[in-house]
Amino acid sequence: ILHPNTGVVLPGEMCALVGPSGAGKSTLLDMLAGRKTTGRLGGTVFMNGRPVGKAFKRNSAYVAQEDVFVPTLTAGETLRFHARLRAERGVPDADLEARMGAVLAATGLTRARYTTIGGMLPSGIPVRGLSGGEKRRLTVACSLVARPSLLFLDEPTTGLDSFAALNIMDHMSRLAAGGLTVIATIHQPRSAIWGMFHKVLVLSEGQQLFYGAPDAAAPWFDASLGYPYEAARDGSVSDWLMDLVSVTFPKPADVAARSMTGRADVEAAAAAWAG
Repeated sequence: ILHPNTGVVLPGEMCALVGPSGAGKSTLLDMLAGRKTTGRLGGTVFMNGRPVGKAFKRNSAYVAQEDVFVPTLTAGETLRFHARLRAERGVPDADLEARMGAVLAATGLTRARYTTIGGMLPSGIPVRGLSGGEKRRLTVACSLVARPSLLFLDEPTTGLDSFAALNIMDHMSRLAAGGLTVIATIHQPRSAIWGMFHKVLVLSEGQQLFYGAPDAAAPWFDASLGYPYEAARDGSVSDWLMDLVSVTFPKPADVAARSMTGRADVEAAAAAWAG
């Protein structure tokens, strides 16, 4: 996939779109996925070296931030509904069941197949069921059952504790190792999740500030732009980057002295990267 000034995401890779709230992560993801068609849009998205066409929708899947399920259905029943809805015409039931089993195994949900999803009924009565992490994985499973080669994830770790978030992204990493290309927006990944990505794209105020391997981000902002990174002082690279490129709120004086503090700094960094 090619986006102006970003580069290429290869098959079997995981790419993260990172940045503070309002940076433009979800907007860019929607543009790449072909979900955003209003407003002033520009640039071209390529797949396998060609501009995306009708086949793009069949070869890609999009996982939204919110999990929307019928609380009283089981995980298996929900997946079967999506499988019948999205599978190619004429697929035998036996093949569909085999595909569902493979997807449940790939997302770690085999044991949860007959578990009620759970949630709040319209009457306000709560139904016990899957955990938050399992629901996120089921949302992903419902997209994978269509056998996409490209998966878009919008904030897949939202609302999850740190371990559940790590679990979700570990499953995504395993899927990528099997050849699936994953592009995900993620707000502030912990270091263990940061290291799973092959590429990261850093955004702020709608501007692209960096694109490349995660371990190349700190050297770029440090050596090329003069924003020093010290692990003992700044913590993980992912946390430091979010602090660095966020300009929405005032920063403490000691942080502001070695950080971006306004849109002018962001635009200067974007110009340096584009140049």
